[in-house]
Amino acid sequence: MSNSGAIFFEQKNYQGVSHSYEIDQEYAAPCDDGNSELNDKFLSVKIGELVKVLAWQHCDGTGVYREWETDNPDLSDIKGLSKFQVVNTTNSVVAFRLIDRSGAGKALSLKCQTDQVGESTDRTNDGNDEYRIIGTLPTDKPNFPPLTTGVYLRLEEPNYDYLSTGTVYIKWNNNTHEAELTYQNETQPPGFKFEQTAPGKFDFIWLGN
Repeated sequence: MSNSGAIFFEQKNYQGVSHSYEIDQEYAAPCDDGNSELNDKFLSVKIGELVKVLAWQHCDGTGVYREWETDNPDLSDIKGLSKFQVVNTTNSVVAFRLIDRSGAGKALSLKCQTDQVGESTDRTNDGNDEYRIIGTLPTDKPNFPPLTTGVYLRLEEPNYDYLSTGTVYIKWNNNTHEAELTYQNETQPPGFKFEQTAPGKFDFIWLGN
């Protein structure tokens, strides 16, 4: 097999029909069709030395999340694989979560949108503090362009009004060995404060407006 790819199998222990994916390729089951041909079908994987696999339980990037850097004969702990990306081992995952400190006590949802992942949404009333992945950044390419991230905060039911929108930019800093988040004054999402909690993780803190 290629050292820059991954081979998924439809049975455990690398048995059954195989499906090959190279670096920067991905799979996502259609979210409107739970009976997609390959949804929840991959049960083991062989992984090349130069790549790792970012894997999600659900098609929209929610549920159980795993990173696999070596061969895995049994993928059952993800409880059904519906989405994954094959990326370089030097890539760092970038993720966010929504924290509400406005004191308003209203249910909120924050959607972040990037070209890499598409839409990823965190809600204050979903009962967990999981980070939502919005992309990856190579740690060995200083001139790699930033991850342009659209930010859309709105109320949940009943009216779904938007409270804040804007754009932030996330780029890997080779000097500090972590991602850094910046924004332009004219497109800064109003009412937010941003705190970094890990090299690739950020809290988007809603203070209100």
